[in-house]
Amino acid sequence: MTTYSDIFVEASSELDLRSFSSQVFEIFGIADFEERESSHYVDGHYFRSKADDLQIKVTFTDDSDLDGYRFWLPISSTNESIDAAALADTYAKKLSTAGWAAFVPAKDWNRKDWLGEGVRYDV
Repeated sequence: MTTYSDIFVEASSELDLRSFSSQVFEIFGIADFEERESSHYVDGHYFRSKADDLQIKVTFTDDSDLDGYRFWLPISSTNESIDAAALADTYAKKLSTAGWAAFVPAKDWNRKDWLGEGVRYDV
């Protein structure tokens, strides 16, 4: 069974996607990641970890309900022993410790009836 979660991160508008991705993957202890192209993402590209059973992407946020957040980190895990939601909380804490406020939205945040629920991790 695949589990999913997301993290949204506040960051300076001067910080580019490549630099942010490199810093994020270093904080998470992930050495193997790559840049990918896709028209489904803002500016046509994103970065992702290369592990087989855990995928973390780093891209720009394009959701109007989350305007205050510059970056979006969708997380998915096909490993039954890794829960993406628990991992998102752990990683959001690491990001806030590193100086970026982070937000982990409640399940189904992409639905029209979402009320902004979730957990914010301040710096």
